[in-house]
Amino acid sequence: LGVDFLTFSAETFHGPTGIGALYVKDGNGLQGLDKPSQNTAGIIGMAKAIELSVDAQAFEMEDVRELRDSLEEALRGIPDSIIVTPWTHRVANTILIAFKDIESELLLYELNKIGISAYMENGRSLIETIGSNSSMKHSLVGFALSRFNTEEEIAYTIEKINQTVNNIRQRIACTQEEI
Repeated sequence: LGVDFLTFSAETFHGPTGIGALYVKDGNGLQGLDKPSQNTAGIIGMAKAIELSVDAQAFEMEDVRELRDSLEEALRGIPDSIIVTPWTHRVANTILIAFKDIESELLLYELNKIGISAYMENGRSLIETIGSNSSMKHSLVGFALSRFNTEEEIAYTIEKINQTVNNIRQRIACTQEEI
């Protein structure tokens, strides 16, 4: 990869929670750090998760991309939404979208209540991508799919995101009318 340091969490590839790793390129020793405790069971679980992830890589690259593209195409159809990350600059399983005038925190809260996991993104470079003065800069929401997602889950997610975005926008419109 050409990196000097790399950290990762086992959770990102379906490994055990609370375990991760740090790669340090030769000659780039870290000074003044105590040696961390060793969670042997966690390390073994992480190694197995890496093995399974590598074995499933071809599936991840093709089938998960198809699921992602299906979800993304449907989300593009929601008025005043924009897919933020260009096609060429992302991995096969992620979508980053902004919904105009909907705060990320509110959307995440509402989606969590109905069993849809998403994450909030507020990286500076991403905000610059959509414009620092954009009404969407506080509306960035990400979705990450995995080899365990199904077409049925994608269909459910599409339906519920459409409903949730419309419901939030209706509540915002009613609140603005009252003011």
